[in-house]
Amino acid sequence: DFRQAIAQNPGDATAYYNRGISYCNKTEYDLAIADFSKVLALDPGFALAYHNRGLAYVHKREYDLAIADFGQAIALNPGFALAYNDRGIAYKIKDEYELAIADYSQAIALNPGYALAYNNRGLAYRALGNEAQAVADLRRAAELEPRLGNQQ
Repeated sequence: DFRQAIAQNPGDATAYYNRGISYCNKTEYDLAIADFSKVLALDPGFALAYHNRGLAYVHKREYDLAIADFGQAIALNPGFALAYNDRGIAYKIKDEYELAIADYSQAIALNPGYALAYNNRGLAYRALGNEAQAVADLRRAAELEPRLGNQQ
């Protein structure tokens, strides 16, 4: 359906975006990245396209590209807590724990009930050896979302 929509209207950024999401769901990340890139050529202010292209880059283990895209999403939408959390994940994978913690903290500041950001920040604190802060964050995550407490 998205191919047909694009054929009928090649300037429809939303059709490319939705097809990109479909490709991500099928783990066809190169095709997803191509579609998200087309979205951004058509609409450079489409923050969700940057975010989802960043996710595709994470799946491809291209973390620097992911971090750049999450940063663009944040620049376009400074209140995008999910983008801060996801950029934090990319930093954590790269063992850049302080940067990860800063992003998780910003996600929490934007959304104080963001259990996953507390969980992720707790894991980053644990990696740095700050056990007290790790335990506090992991407990808070479990309070907000009890299923997270079962994963520790």
